[in-house]
Amino acid sequence: MGIEQLRRPLGLSQSATVRVVDALEADGLALRSPGADARSVRVELTAAGRKAARAVLRRRSAVVDTALGALSDSERDALTGLLEKMLGALTTDSDHAERVCRLCDWDSCPEPRCPVDLAGRAKGGGPR
Repeated sequence: MGIEQLRRPLGLSQSATVRVVDALEADGLALRSPGADARSVRVELTAAGRKAARAVLRRRSAVVDTALGALSDSERDALTGLLEKMLGALTTDSDHAERVCRLCDWDSCPEPRCPVDLAGRAKGGGPR
């Protein structure tokens, strides 16, 4: 993705996002390459960056699984409905939806009916 695509979900300025990418690149976690035009840059994770991202997601998943383990199936269903309603209410527009979804578990996301994406579209913007 480009700097602008990265900047929006992070809620950072363009210059702050460039500094984040500088740090990721210095740590060997990301690489820059030419973008679609002469003014743009493409940023992608290296193998080490993908490994680090997977490790973060595994740790987060373990914490969530522990918390959800205390709930019955019907309680999980009820919680899902309540959280979807709350997330939809909190989402202000499509840029905000990108910030909310930046840590989403994409494999588990009910994308066609994602409450954050639907709210973002309804409140000002297209799909993420």
